Order: sequence, then C-alpha cells, then structure tokens
Amino acid sequence: MDVSELLRPSNTETRVQRNKRRREEYNNVTDEVRNERNKQRRKRPRAMKKETDEQRNARNQRRRERRAEKKETLLQNTSDSNVPRDSIQMIRRETFTTKAFAEVGTRTRNKINAIKLDFATRNSVLNIGLPDQECIHCEAIMWKYERTKQQELTNSWGFSLCCSEGKVELPKLRETPPELKNLLDGSDQA
Repeated sequence: MDVSELLRPSNTETRVQRNKRRREEYNNVTDEVRNERNKQRRKRPRAMKKETDEQRNARNQRRRERRAEKKETLLQNTSDSNVPRDSIQMIRRETFTTKAFAEVGTRTRNKINAIKLDFATRNSVLNIGLPDQECIHCEAIMWKYERTKQQELTNSWGFSLCCSEGKVELPKLRETPPELKNLLDGSDQA
C-alpha cells in the first residue's frame, strides 16, 4: 500500500464532489426537517451545560477510546503493508497540520500550500535578468517582471510602480557622477 493512499479518502468521491452533494442535500431539505435539526442543535449546548462531571468524564473517555481504536487500526493497517515508520509519522503530522488549518478556508489553505511548495522547490538564486525595460511615460529603467499582469496581457511598456502609467509627474534625476557611473556600468577596472 502506498502512503498517499492512506492520506486519500477511501471512496472515489472527491472532496469537491462530496461538498457539492452535501450542499445539495442541505438545500433540498424541507422546512420541517430543517426546523427539527435546528431545534436539536440548540438543545446540544444546553444538554452539555446540564451534564454532571461524571457524565462529562464518561463522554471524554469514550472519545479517547475511539481515538485510540482509530490509531490502533491505522497502525495495524500500516504494519500489514510494510509502510516505514517515517511514513506513519508523516501521516500523523499531516493530520495535525490540517487540524491547525481548520479555521482557514479551503482556497486560502490551498494557496498557502502552493506557495510553500513553490518556495521549497525553487532555486535559492533568484535571477530576474537585467533592468533593460524603459517606461514609456517617465523613462525609468525597470525590470520586465515589474509590470502588472494587466500590463503584461496588453503588452504595454508602461509601469505602475514608477509613475502610475504617466499619472504622476516625476522630476528628472540629476546626472550620475562619472565615478559612480563607471562603477555601475562596469567600465572601471580598478
């Protein structure tokens, strides 16, 4: 058995399909059923407030037993399939991580995971090329990737970082001193 199979739901229904099915079921419920369900939800907190310490301890004990049973089942399934111990630890970490992300929306969680994966797989050296692009409005020298997505799509050579595409009039910069200019363009071999 592959480790990834343990992380996936056992049925063939994807999370999106399951959520869509549940949403449709929820929306197709009659008013009577919905009112009864809401009444039961309102009763639950009241019942928990009324329970005694012994009842609360018994409920918590049953929950701990269910967790231990689930953990034991997982260990038996993985020991039967010769899955390495490191993989089991990884599965446990994954479940812990998803519990930590429980309050974050699915899109945000996916975005965070994609950014983490992208950062981890990227090379540590970032090469964005030479600043060889010139703004058509203020003649500022920019990098190609400093354009916004909209500017890239329209193939515009205006940049929004320097002059907001000509909306801001910037004063011209003074001429660079020759000593500094030689250092910057690499013509100084000292």
